[in-house]
This record gives sequence, C-alpha cells and structure tokens, in this order.
Amino acid sequence: MDELTQLTIETKKYLTKYDYDNVLALCDNILDIYSRSRFGLEFKAISLYRKKEYYKSLKLYEKLNRIYPNDEEILYSLMLINDDIGDYESAVEYSKRLLKLHDNEGYCIKYKHLLYKSKELSRLIDYLNAKLTSLENDKKTTDNIKRLMVFYEEKAVYEYVDERYDDSLSDFKKSMEHYSKIKYSLKNYEDVMENWYELLAESIRKNNNSKEVLDYLFDLDKHARIWLAKLHSRSTFSQFSNPLIYSFILLEKYPDNIELLRETALIAYHLDSDYSIKCNKKILEIKPEDADAIYNLLNLYKNYYLKDESLRLIDSKLYIDKLKNDLLLKKIELLESMTLFDEALDTYDEYLSIEKPDGLAYHKKTIFDKIRCMEQEATDYYLEGKLDKAFTIFNDVYGTFKNIERNSYRIRTEEWSLEEWYVDVLSKSIDKSKDNPEEFFNEFYKLTQENIPLWISKINSLINWNNFGNPIQLCNILLNHNPNNLQIQLAKANAYYRTRRISKALDGYEDILKQAPDNSEALNRKFNLLVRHHKYRQAYVLLNSIIIDYNEIRSDLEDLADALLGYGKYRQALNCYEIMMDNDHYIKVLKKVKLIWDKLDDTESQKNSKFYLDWIDTIDYKHKKNKCPECGGTLIPIIYGYGLLPRDKEFYPGGCCVGDDSPTDYCRKCNKEVNMGVYGIDLNDEDYSLYSYTRDIIIWFTKYLENYPDKTIKQLEKESYKMFSLDKTEFMEFIKRLKEIGYITIDKNRIKIVDGYKDFHTLFV
Repeated sequence: MDELTQLTIETKKYLTKYDYDNVLALCDNILDIYSRSRFGLEFKAISLYRKKEYYKSLKLYEKLNRIYPNDEEILYSLMLINDDIGDYESAVEYSKRLLKLHDNEGYCIKYKHLLYKSKELSRLIDYLNAKLTSLENDKKTTDNIKRLMVFYEEKAVYEYVDERYDDSLSDFKKSMEHYSKIKYSLKNYEDVMENWYELLAESIRKNNNSKEVLDYLFDLDKHARIWLAKLHSRSTFSQFSNPLIYSFILLEKYPDNIELLRETALIAYHLDSDYSIKCNKKILEIKPEDADAIYNLLNLYKNYYLKDESLRLIDSKLYIDKLKNDLLLKKIELLESMTLFDEALDTYDEYLSIEKPDGLAYHKKTIFDKIRCMEQEATDYYLEGKLDKAFTIFNDVYGTFKNIERNSYRIRTEEWSLEEWYVDVLSKSIDKSKDNPEEFFNEFYKLTQENIPLWISKINSLINWNNFGNPIQLCNILLNHNPNNLQIQLAKANAYYRTRRISKALDGYEDILKQAPDNSEALNRKFNLLVRHHKYRQAYVLLNSIIIDYNEIRSDLEDLADALLGYGKYRQALNCYEIMMDNDHYIKVLKKVKLIWDKLDDTESQKNSKFYLDWIDTIDYKHKKNKCPECGGTLIPIIYGYGLLPRDKEFYPGGCCVGDDSPTDYCRKCNKEVNMGVYGIDLNDEDYSLYSYTRDIIIWFTKYLENYPDKTIKQLEKESYKMFSLDKTEFMEFIKRLKEIGYITIDKNRIKIVDGYKDFHTLFV
C-alpha cells in the first residue's frame, strides 16, 4: 500500500470521529505529496469551514473551483461560505452558476434569497416582469391565473422592499383582480385566501397612500393569524408559489416572532435547509427548551451528516428532564457511529442509571447494547494491533455480562440467546490465555466443530444491530484465522444477503460454490439473488441443475415463473409453476398454469389434470331447503366475527376463526353444528385441493352475479377466463352442472341464481 493511500485511510478514520485537527494535519501530509489531491483539498476545506475559519476555507474552495469549474458540490460550498461572510454579490454569482447547471427549486430559492439580501431587487423585478408579460399574453386557464397571482404578489413584495410603493400596491391589486376570477373554483384553503385578500382590501380602505396601505398589510402584530395561515396554506399553489418570499420581509420586520420562525423553518426544511437551521436556532435563542426546534435541528443535522453539531446541541439540552432520556439515546447512536466508543460507554452508563417506570418491559437500549459497544471498541483496537487494550476490554465484557441481573425487566428475553457464546467461547478463551493477549486472540478466533454454531449465532445477532458493518467485520477476522472455513464464508455471504448488499452476497456465494459446487444453501441463495437481479435466464438454468429447498426459494420461484410468463417463455414458466404445484401451492398458480395450457394448445396436459373439468364433479347437490339434513329441524346461521352484528339478529356465534370447511349452521333440535356447504351446495371434500378450488370459483361466480346481474353468458365466460383461466368448454360444463343441481336458471343469454340460495348463509359477517 503506497503512502498516499495509507494517509487517505487514516484521514477517513479521523473524519468518522469528526476530529478536524487531525484531519487537517493529515490533509497537509497528503497535499505535500500531491498538491492537487481533491481528497486532500476538499477535506481540508471542509474541516476549516467546520472550525469556522471561513476565509482559509474559501481560498481552498476557490482553488478546487479552478480545477473543477462545474462541480455542484464545490459551487454550493462557495455560495454558502460567501453568504456566511456577508459577501452576497459573490454568493449570488455562484448561485447563478448553480442554476445554470441544475435549475431546481432549491437553487432558485437560494438565488432569490441572496439577491434579496444584497438588495439587488431590480434584477428580481425584471425577471418577474418578463414572466408576467409572457403569461398575460397566454390563454387564461386556471393554472395560468394562479401563476399570475403568485408572480404579481412576489413582484409586489420586492417593490415594497425597494420602496416602490405605488408599483407594489398596483401589483397587489392586479393579483386581487385575478383572484376574483377563480375564487369560486378554489376548493382547498379558500377561506385562507379569502381572508388574506380581504385584509388587502381593508388595508386599501383604511389608509390614504400606498406606503400606509402596505405598512398596514405587513403589520404582523395586528394580522398574525391571517399571515401565518397564508404561509401555512402554501400547498394551495405549491407548484407555483414561494411563500419564503413573504418570510424574508416578515422576518426582517419581526425577527423574534416564534410562530413566524417556526412556520418559515417548516417551509424551508426541504427547500433551503440552511435557512431552516437558522430559523430553528433563532427559536432556541428565544425559547431554549423548545422541543420542536431541538428535534427539527437534530433531523436537519442528520440529513447533512452534521454529527458534531448534533452532539453540541444534545449536550446543551441534557438539563431538560423531559427530553433527557431520548437525547441520551440519540447521543449514544451518534457516538457509536463516530466510533467514539469511550464517550458512548460513558453515555450508556448515564442512560442506564435513569430509573424507568415500573412494568416497562422493553427498553430501547439495555446493558447488552453497552456490551456490544464494548466489543466493537475491543475489535477496533485488535485491528489496529493494540492487543493489550483489546484484551482488557474483552475481559471487561465478560465481567459485565457475568454481573447482569437475570430477571432485569429492562432486558428482552432474546438477548440471552448468546449466553453460550459468552460462556463457552469468550470465557474459556480468557481462561486459557493466562492473561496473555496474543494467546487469548489465537484461542478466541480459532474455530472448532463445537464453537462454529456459536460464532454463527453471534454473527447473525449482529446483523440485527444498527451497524450493519459489524457482522462482516467479524466474519473477516474469523476468516483471517480460518481462511478455508465454508461455514463462516456462508455466514458472511448471508450477512450481505440479509442486509441487501446483493452484488457482494452473490460474489460470496459464487466463491463458496467454486470450492463446494453442491452446497445447497449457497445454491438456493444464489438462485434467489439471480431472480432479484432480474437475471431470469441464469436463474432458470440454475433451477434445473440443483436440488432445491422449496421453502427457501418459494417467493423467488414464483417471481421467476411470473417473469417467464410475461416474456412468453411458457414452457419454462410452466415448469416453475409445476414445482409449486408439487409443493401443494395449487390454487395460487392454477390460473396461470391453465392459461399456459391454453396458450400452448396443450390439450394433453388439460385432459390429464384433475383441475380441468374433473373439479366440476366435486359439486354433488344443492340442499332443497335450509333444514337440518339429519332431523329436518330449523337451522340458524353460524356467524363468524359476530361481535360486529346487531344484538337483535338471530344467530349462533361461531367465534373469530373460520376455515373453508367450518360449519355454516346450527340445529337447535339436534344441538349440533352443521355444514350446509357453499350457498347450500354440498361439495365432495375427499380431495381437499379440488374442494378449495371449486369453492373459490362458486363464491366468485355467485358474488359476481349478485353485483352484475345483467351480464350476459358471453361476458361471464370472459370474466371467468380472466379470474380462473376457465376455457369455453370448462365454463359451459360448470354452468351446466349448476343448472342440473337447481342453483341457477338460464333465461336466453343470461344466468340467474335461484332465489332460494339466499336462505343459505355465508361464513362471514
């Protein structure tokens, strides 16, 4: 490994810790070797910016911009720094360059805000005049009128700030005129719009000149409710409007209005996160314990990886008792992600010392989470070659584990699943090492037939932890000590698989199969991944060359079959569906299988299948009356889910659970539950798959006719083909059988259910 690569790796470790001083020193070393290194220049610039050394950072970003003139990230940083130091003219120019590269809403808002700050309002007014001239000449659709309203209002705001009061009032009036044309077509927020325009009209009535009118209009002390509602209802014209334009001027006039700051922060959250951060910070200056502002800032910092800012904010607010528990949790997660394990462990102690309410069984963090943090710190020391420190911590891990109260209500039962690993792997390795760190690690990572299942359990448990890198790291360490162990190789590939790093998982299974071509788990997983990568041809070839574990590939096998069917690969799709049918998944795929038979004109398969015509023979007869078949007594319906029924309804409660063959009626005379079939039709259930298939078709057929009684026989035939792939012969034989048992009548080209079926009961409420 060359020196530059080594320095880069080391720098990244300090970047993870947000240790800017060490990052700066290492970046200088990188730049001594290669003065144009983007990595060295960029992370030195970022570190200086985060340390608020803006002018030094600016020089580096300007150098980067000369090397990479159209890089958005660099241009954005230059815009941001110039904004921070108050050089709005330069910030505007960088903002304009960003807009040329990528004309999105966020950049547009930044550009307008910077022009507003620099008071270069004439540029904004000229821009809007051009837009308005074009729109006024266009057809006056509702959308165009909305655009005109928004543009006139925005222009009026700039003119007011630029002290062009007559022009500003004139443009507000034009917006009001356009509003009157569409006000009755607005459904959402129409009251909000009406109230604001009434305020504008009131301002005009009560004042003598343009300036007085506008000062009255923008008087937030008098009209806060109307203004805040207007800002809040931004979604009315969300595709056209920019409510932040109003926030610019209102916050200039009322910088300490918390509700205005809160609304502006909310609007700016996605459009201009820097502005949103500033607004939330201002709220906390005025109201230091405002929970919404605290959590909004933490979310914004998280979105932009400002973990150091998050830590500073959390530490400044831990005195707030009602927030302390949650803030400590967030602090732990931040410190762990920054690999600041000592600080994280101290925070664990503080969090775990807080008394929780009695009876609260499961806590977000337990002593086991602290142990995992200790283990990760020990592992990092081990990888750095600091064996003494790593060994000391692993000793502490076992000591901590040994002292856990078994009946602690804070700890989930499943946490104890790794008890054997701590006792039979960690503890025994400590005992055998005789306080020699090197001997400990040789023993600890040595795989045996007895401890491999315990290590795999450990790996699998880490997959469920927040940091998905840990199980892979552990597998790599074990494989360094035991390079040919297929079980750990498989555990590593499975860890990639379960954490959705598909290409890495596929590579892992390929490596295993080179060594053990018949490894069934690797083959099944490889099949799943090929399907998920849409490599259907390769997946199908593999399917025909392996002994499959159906339960492991079931859902992906169906996806493969459906994909092959969609591509017209009927015989291949049929092969997949037949595997599913061999594993008792009849009903789910029968429609598709029968469709393929029809597409291939495969009459041979049709004739040989019990699901073609033979299923109709399961229809035995229809009960003539809703009477007990044994004694002739009166039946009352068994109703499942009966809690939903009116109290005066006569029924026999069947509970909540119901199956295909659950009883349908209750005989008072026999005092027995009776199954009167589906709508009074008795079905032969010797072959349960045929019974279920027939039952589903009868239920669909009955409900469809109930909902669409005027459908013709031809239309019913088409619908039955869509639903169950019943061809004409099968459909007509089904209809013939239902007519024979007296369930339907046929009148010309329409089918009717015999009225008597309504005497029989369905299974659900």
